[in-house]
Amino acid sequence: MAIVLYMDGVLRNQKRVAIPSGLKLFRVLQQVQSVVIIGEDKALTDQWLRENKLGKIDNIVDKNVPAPAADWEFRAADYIRSQGPVDYVITADLDLSTRLLNAGFRVLMFLEPTYLDHKFRPDSREGKKSWADIKAELDRQDDLLLEDKRVQ
Repeated sequence: MAIVLYMDGVLRNQKRVAIPSGLKLFRVLQQVQSVVIIGEDKALTDQWLRENKLGKIDNIVDKNVPAPAADWEFRAADYIRSQGPVDYVITADLDLSTRLLNAGFRVLMFLEPTYLDHKFRPDSREGKKSWADIKAELDRQDDLLLEDKRVQ
């Protein structure tokens, strides 16, 4: 039994920067089950994982296993299943997840919303409230509670 986890979109973003919640998920899963990572290049994937201190890696499969192909991401998951049972496949790719689901895999989607909208970025001023706005909202809620007949 194994969990298959796609490196891109789950462990790192498009700029190859680590996704903290994805790394946390990997560490938790690795404590209870074998996790097979699918990355584009086995050596580069292994290097990235070591640089990000992910410790013991159960297995890495890249686009050359079983043979290079146009749809290597799907073929890699299919290859892993041919080697033994797969409990779940974790990916951030919606199209790939549909194909995997249609092929009989249990698929978990990993969708990280943090930077999809610019207002969630740490350098964005939009979406942040000033201290005065926060204090005014707290005062407003306190006033509403004082007027509420149900809370006496």
